[in-house]
Amino acid sequence: MTYPTDFFYRPIIQNNAPLAAGTYVRGQLLGRVTATGVYKAYTSGASDGTQVVRAVVVNDMNFEAGSMGAIAKGEFLKESIIAVNAGLSTPIIVNDVLIGTLFDAGIILN
Repeated sequence: MTYPTDFFYRPIIQNNAPLAAGTYVRGQLLGRVTATGVYKAYTSGASDGTQVVRAVVVNDMNFEAGSMGAIAKGEFLKESIIAVNAGLSTPIIVNDVLIGTLFDAGIILN
């Protein structure tokens, strides 16, 4: 399988990850709801588990509840990561703190 060079360096793809209903875009950060194990948009300041980055969306997707999709960890181009709190249009600044959080999740920015 080949991957777009404008996005990935070395991806580790996890197929069939459970995703919450919604629209996702390639490069969007995901958190995982602790109680259910379902992935959904990263939300800093949340308390349900989605405040911790766990993965990156591989392709633009529109999901219904209970759908499964491809998510990734690995090395990415910094410019390809979309760091936006769920429901907000204001980008999150990709600073050293967020980069450290991503690294802890197995997501490395180049």
